[in-house]
Amino acid sequence: AASPRDDVPSARGRVRALGAAARLLPRPLARVRPPGLRRRAPGHRSGGGAMNAPKGQRGAPTRVFVYGTLLAGEPNHRLLTGARLVAEARTKPAFELRDLGAFPGLVRGGEHAVAGEVYEVDEATLAALDRLEGHPRFYRRTRIALEDGAAVETYLLAPEQVEALAFAWLAQRFVQRRAGNLAEVTGARGERILGALYPA
Repeated sequence: AASPRDDVPSARGRVRALGAAARLLPRPLARVRPPGLRRRAPGHRSGGGAMNAPKGQRGAPTRVFVYGTLLAGEPNHRLLTGARLVAEARTKPAFELRDLGAFPGLVRGGEHAVAGEVYEVDEATLAALDRLEGHPRFYRRTRIALEDGAAVETYLLAPEQVEALAFAWLAQRFVQRRAGNLAEVTGARGERILGALYPA
């Protein structure tokens, strides 16, 4: 039988083929709790009431639905320090939340209503979020409808990206002779499958 090292050239070739995705992978690893509703951050004000469309005339605030590492209490929430928390919210049941190890990816086309938070952000904060999420080369900022019908912006991955990103991450770590065990790398309590659905 072939040894695991016999697969190294093949793995390297596939990583090169996924070069664009692999170059985007070295984001800071964070021990992210399974997504869900979080407590409102201290000092944030709730707008209450119905939410309006995310964009108006130029210079008007944009309403953004966040999940994963941008939620209150998570590592990247610092980018939303000056933003106003509008409400905790859920998407329409038309999405999937995929586990990509260090961070989740929201994918259109599923049957789940994903929980998150809506923030009202200015142009500078929106630009910072776009840079973090790699819009439009990695995540794509897209307008979606929430469970209550409100229109907001959020960051989506294309379904075909999920498998490619999961494989590229594992192959990259194998070639670099680094740990590819998600429990060891991310601090998960048990085995995890890259690209798998988060529990509903």
